[in-house]
Amino acid sequence: MRKWITSSKYPGIRWHEHSTRKHGPRADRCFGLRYSHNGKRYQPTLGWASAGWTEAKAALTLAELKENIRTGNGCISLTEKRELAEKKREGKAIKQEKDKKASITYSQFWERYYWPQQKHKAKGSVRTEEGLYRNWIAPIVGDMPLSEIRPKDIEKIKTALLKKKRATSTIKYTFGTISHLWNMARRDEYVHGDSPTTKISIPKHDNRRERFLTPEEAKMLLDELNSIADTPTTWRCSPCVAACASARLRPSHGTIWIWKERSSPSGTPKARSTAKPTCSAIPLKCSPAALTSTKAQTRI
Repeated sequence: MRKWITSSKYPGIRWHEHSTRKHGPRADRCFGLRYSHNGKRYQPTLGWASAGWTEAKAALTLAELKENIRTGNGCISLTEKRELAEKKREGKAIKQEKDKKASITYSQFWERYYWPQQKHKAKGSVRTEEGLYRNWIAPIVGDMPLSEIRPKDIEKIKTALLKKKRATSTIKYTFGTISHLWNMARRDEYVHGDSPTTKISIPKHDNRRERFLTPEEAKMLLDELNSIADTPTTWRCSPCVAACASARLRPSHGTIWIWKERSSPSGTPKARSTAKPTCSAIPLKCSPAALTSTKAQTRI
């Protein structure tokens, strides 16, 4: 059992000696305090003489605690002091993490967190997004901290796109890419609030189909393609043009279909979009056999 020895020089200071360890010519001493407040006794242990503690240092610590008790300011126990110090350390670590998140730039977030998670997308989407980022987004906001990007910065991107006469759909795709990254950053608490793209208007574009090739024009086009059908390019192009002309598909739609040799029992060819897993039957006036030829099986 420990035998505490009370200091005769400093009231409230005591120590016990180590049974074997020496510190200098005498046994190592472990110092502690002894005081009361509001009927509660406090007896904290400070530390060993070999760790730097002395009677005088222990007395200064006790004097500080008693002064806090007298004035009502500061900690009144070593436990409270340690807890306060731990909270300060935690608060400092949280602040450092917030500062780190607040300082990350658009390009840094793109490279570290956003882009590695986009590889599951279709190759065309990956290629398009990468191009939009490299050519339009990064040059304007790439080096800016995410938390400092404002609608006026997005306006600069829109202005650059319009200056180069890019289509409305390109602007929408660019804004969508920015929004996807922003939403991920907001989920991970790098930013707060809605994407600044939501505050920017996008020019409207009438994309209605108001004119189609007449049968005569379609025949002229197909005849011209057939006249040069020995080239690999027209092997891929001719079936697509025939299908678009028959079903009145947009060229951009016709070029993303993968034609299958099999057809439904009714003889209507089926096509599957690269963006959707389901098959859809589309009406074709041309012969289904023409679309299941060796040339037509080529992926457009």
